[in-house]
Amino acid sequence: MLLIDPFPGAYDASDPYGNTAKPRTYAHTGSDWIVSAGTDAPALGAGVVANKQWHAGNGYTITVKLDDSDLYYAYLHLQGPALPAVGAHVARGDVLGKVGATGTNARGAHLHVTVSDAPTAYVGLGNRRDPWQLIQDHLFNTEGETMFIRIQSPKRGIALIGPGYYRHLQTDEEVEQSAPLVAKHLTGNDRQFDLWRSMALDGAGAKS
Repeated sequence: MLLIDPFPGAYDASDPYGNTAKPRTYAHTGSDWIVSAGTDAPALGAGVVANKQWHAGNGYTITVKLDDSDLYYAYLHLQGPALPAVGAHVARGDVLGKVGATGTNARGAHLHVTVSDAPTAYVGLGNRRDPWQLIQDHLFNTEGETMFIRIQSPKRGIALIGPGYYRHLQTDEEVEQSAPLVAKHLTGNDRQFDLWRSMALDGAGAKS
């Protein structure tokens, strides 16, 4: 299980997991990242979308079951309905929605993340974990490693690209097994696919 910090440098250390300081009336159930409303919220880890909800206090939410783990993570207070469908597999770095301030529990725009062993993580249920610490313990570190991006378009299919590297993924198993190598998944049209491939291969001509 490899995770990313969704917004490096934006973690709100003043209100950590479990914080009970005023004005809180109950312990903080997750970790917060302070970013502007409308910012794309990337998936911190690969997994399957368990549910998407509207909750009066937590606003628009999405919950993802992490691959190779019994844990779920939930994003709260999104600006609008989450983008992926329930049951869809998301790669680490995929955009799940946009940061917002929906729900009565939100005090300004931020991304709230809750982690627990239950699909109801979006309301703080289950055996909870400290999201910030979990990310640090399983941080995807690209320093000294090749960073791959998975690209997809309607007619070209799915491929893995990196510096000077291109591989077309032909089976569902190849797509699934590529997940630990992928820093981000990009979906676009066929022209964009060809441009991404061209940039990865450093000068290969893109098709028109």
